[in-house]
Amino acid sequence: MPWMIHRVRAGFVMVRNPRNPAHVLRVSLRAGDVAAVVWWSRDYGPLIERLDELDGFGLRGLFQFTLTGYGPPLEPAGPDVSSAADQLATLAARHGPDRVVWRYDPIVIGSVCTRAWHVAHFARLAARLQGATREAVISFVDPYPSTRTALRAIGERTGDTWPAPSLEERVGLARELAAIGADHGMRVRACCESDLVEAGAVQGARCIDAERIRAIAGPDVVLKEAPTRKGCGCVHARDIGAYHTCPRGCAYCYANASPEAGRAGAREVDCRGNHLGPGDLEESLPKRRARSGQLPLAGLEEEVRPRRRT
Repeated sequence: MPWMIHRVRAGFVMVRNPRNPAHVLRVSLRAGDVAAVVWWSRDYGPLIERLDELDGFGLRGLFQFTLTGYGPPLEPAGPDVSSAADQLATLAARHGPDRVVWRYDPIVIGSVCTRAWHVAHFARLAARLQGATREAVISFVDPYPSTRTALRAIGERTGDTWPAPSLEERVGLARELAAIGADHGMRVRACCESDLVEAGAVQGARCIDAERIRAIAGPDVVLKEAPTRKGCGCVHARDIGAYHTCPRGCAYCYANASPEAGRAGAREVDCRGNHLGPGDLEESLPKRRARSGQLPLAGLEEEVRPRRRT
C-alpha cells in the first residue's frame, strides 16, 4: 500500500506490458482522468487505513473482495475469515454494498474441499456477509502450470488430491451456490465460465462493470467493451499491477510463477518507484501507436480506469 499511496500523490504510474517488456505506458492517476479505480484484493486492511487520504484525492473506488477462507495449505497467509469479513463490512458501510463485490473464487475441488464442503462453507460465508454486498462472483480454478505445480507439491506433503470436476459437477455446484446467494440477498455470477452461463446455472460476471462505473462516475462516461477471454463481460481498463509481486503464496495463484517468485518480486518493489518493481521506468510506446489507447471521459482528452490487484 505505501507504493500505491506514493503513486496517487505523484498523479501517475508507469506500467510495463508483461507480453512486451519494452512497451511501458504512463497511466494517469489524477481524479479528472480516472473514471474509477477497481481495487482487487483479499486483504483490504492496509487500504482501509488509507481511505481518508485516497478519498481526498477524489478517486472513486469499486472493490472486488476475494474471500474463500481455505486457509493453509492453499492459502498460507491471512487474513482469517473473521478479519476479512470485517474488512468487507467496513468497505460496505463506507461506500455502500453495491460497490463491494464478494469473490468466492477460485473454487478448488479436492479430497478435502469437496462439493459438499463448498456448499456448507459458502452458506456460512454468505450468512456472515449478508447485507454488506449484493453480488458474489464464482469461478473454478484454472490449471495453469504454476497452479498444477503448487497443488502437486501440497498433495505430496498431505496426500490431498485435486480431481478436475466435470461440467455436470460444476453446473450442479454453481446452481447450489446461486440458490444460497439468493437466500442471503446476493446474485451469484460466474467470471469467465461461459459453459456455466450457457447451461443456465448462473449469469456471467462483469468484473470491470460499466453499470457500476457509470453509477459513480456519471452516465456520460465513455466505456468500451473489452473482454479478455471467452465469457468475460468487462469494459476497457488499465491494469497497473505486475506479475510476480505478491508474497501471499496462494497455491492457486496465476499471477506468480511460484510462491517463491512472488515473495522475491515483492522484496524488489521500490515503494517510491514509479512502477510496481525496482527503480523507475521511462515511457516507451510501440512505434505504431502515436497516443495512449486509453478511452476519454466525456469532455476530457485523457482517461484511465486503472485496476489494482494485490
